[in-house]
Amino acid sequence: MKFPRSPWIRLALFACLGLAVIFALQVNWDRSYRTAAGVPRSFAPFGDEIRRADGTVDYRATLNKLLGQPPPAEQNALAIYLPLACQRELGGSSLRPTMLRALGVSEASFAASKNFYSDWESSGAVSTPESPALNAIWKGDAEFPLIAAWLDRYQPELARIREATRLRWYCPLLNDDPNALLLGDLLPHIQGMRTLARMLTADCYREAGRGNIDAALSDVVSIHQLGLQVRGDLVIQNLVAIAIRGLARETALRLLREFQLSEQQLKSISPLVESEGLPELFDPRASRSERYLVLDLLQQIDRNRLNASELTGLARDPFMAAWAPRVWTFLDGGQALSVVNRHFDQSGQVTAILQQQGNAIAKALQKDAEPGKMAGSEQPSWSQMVAMTFSPNARGQFLGEFLRDSLTIGNGFDSASVRALIRSTQENRFLKLVVEVERFRCQNGVYPETLEELVPKQIASLPPDLFAETGSFGYEKLASGFRLFAGSVYPPFLKPENEFGLSLSVARPPASRSSDKASR
Repeated sequence: MKFPRSPWIRLALFACLGLAVIFALQVNWDRSYRTAAGVPRSFAPFGDEIRRADGTVDYRATLNKLLGQPPPAEQNALAIYLPLACQRELGGSSLRPTMLRALGVSEASFAASKNFYSDWESSGAVSTPESPALNAIWKGDAEFPLIAAWLDRYQPELARIREATRLRWYCPLLNDDPNALLLGDLLPHIQGMRTLARMLTADCYREAGRGNIDAALSDVVSIHQLGLQVRGDLVIQNLVAIAIRGLARETALRLLREFQLSEQQLKSISPLVESEGLPELFDPRASRSERYLVLDLLQQIDRNRLNASELTGLARDPFMAAWAPRVWTFLDGGQALSVVNRHFDQSGQVTAILQQQGNAIAKALQKDAEPGKMAGSEQPSWSQMVAMTFSPNARGQFLGEFLRDSLTIGNGFDSASVRALIRSTQENRFLKLVVEVERFRCQNGVYPETLEELVPKQIASLPPDLFAETGSFGYEKLASGFRLFAGSVYPPFLKPENEFGLSLSVARPPASRSSDKASR
């Protein structure tokens, strides 16, 4: 056979040969990450997962198994919450019929709650979550007439919500679309819990403005219990749970600033500070469930079923949205999973770091984090592009970093989960000291001269201020009150988001308002 003499044909042949070599380089023959317990094409990292007929892992079924047996509908808080709080998220969703059946909620009861939610939206509280009605004690109903009217209309529903905060919150992962992301099963209900917390907050501030402090404190405790309910085996659940409990602490601090509470009233809010929640975000069960979210994504990528628009970070970046589907076909999923697993392990170190205090934690955070620099939020450099073009390994590493960031499962020490945990821990310790100082006043008639007077009768030891140079929080006794404040040395990416952020200060006014009006 004669070799073609035409230079153009030769060039074309050499080009085809080069493309064939490049294509061969893209194929990752090592698919060991798919194998667990001898079952091929498995992404399972533990080996006791529920499998489909083709041998692959059914991650929804596996996560449902981790949730345990569902309670009856009347004992499931979500069966009560869902019609009241998820009208917007589930109103036109294909997920609604399946979820309602799983929870034992009828379509009729869901429809019957539409006015409750739509009236709440029309009151303006949803469209403006930063409304003063949700961030300050009311001066009177006339200050927020629409929300006040809503509260008057729906007191029975609010009472049901308060009662349901003492039940178990069970949310199965049931989506008829096997190609839908696992996270989509849970997000609507998580968002609804924030709505319920805001409703209770509005009622709390209205009742406090009326002087009904026992009623206001009941709402605070209900918000806290709602935050405890939402906790689960996924980091997104625990982030929302921390945020809701943070709202309860913030509300309690405003009441403590404004009113002198009795010892019995102080005792009623003591559950707010019983646990700092350190294990929640880094519990092995949460770690395992978060890995399943990543594995579910990898499984869909491997089957070419994942649309780039389903990953929020990619959808925001036109360049990445156009580029990603072309490289996922030849992806080293083992490298992606390796990156994710490594950062799960690193995140587990945060619990130990939070036991430190002062400059030690600030320096640790600043050293190990690059605030504002997220691997999944920047376009890759030309060198990275070249590496990803020719290397499945490089593509796996890049996707692993993106998943690590987008799922908040540990971006070194600069992840949303770590920031939330640090803020929650600091606020929890601060509120605990405020309550103990007030208890001292109830028992002795005066405020302590120093925080050391609280030890050991009231507390075994003073909680360290994470961002003080040394020791616990700062304290100053005033003529008719006290001032408690936090240190100011903290990483710049942890700036306070409100007056009860990480730089906290409480001053008792000379004439505190009484808290002896009738309760609900």
